[in-house]
Amino acid sequence: MDEPERLVSLLGHPDFRVRENAERRLEALGERALPALRLARDHRDPEVRARVRRLLAALGETDRDEAARILGEARAKLLQDRPEVREEGAREIARVGHLAPEKLREMATRDADWRVRRAVAEALPRVRSAEAPPILIAQLEDEDTWVRSGAGASLRALTGQEIPTFKVAEWKAWWEKAQDTWRPPALAPPPSPADPPVVRDPPPPPPPRRAPPG
Repeated sequence: MDEPERLVSLLGHPDFRVRENAERRLEALGERALPALRLARDHRDPEVRARVRRLLAALGETDRDEAARILGEARAKLLQDRPEVREEGAREIARVGHLAPEKLREMATRDADWRVRRAVAEALPRVRSAEAPPILIAQLEDEDTWVRSGAGASLRALTGQEIPTFKVAEWKAWWEKAQDTWRPPALAPPPSPADPPVVRDPPPPPPPRRAPPG
């Protein structure tokens, strides 16, 4: 079995961590994974189908309506108690947000739940789209403090500008000048596996202190 096919088979593994790891590795394979993903599009396991659909979207094989549906599913995950599920939702936003900018803007600025708006603000630096800065600038005027602070932090991380969050007029003026030439920075390559930790013998205990002579 080829590596992409093996990884696809792990997308339905009982262990959540195994499923997540397989999905990330398939995304890192890029076009090499497409043939195996296409074959699994109609897999009998709904978990596998959902992950394959997200991966195909992330690799550019989807349309705007499908991307909007994936963002809707991601929204539900952002409200879950388990942090790993919330992170999965944020990762889906990063993967397909650029394919459905209208839905992304709606979630960022008009969603009724501040947690969703805040999560989108935090995910936007990972969205490969020139739509990210204007959406974040709009969030600087959100009614919720947490959303505003998240948007400001994401804007500084994404653009390299050091404008304070509360200086909305300065952000708008910057974007007015930069919007025709600004492009999202290239995504960093996935980190290589960390080297195994070096196991060292513990240091010997210090010698016992002698009592001073009487």
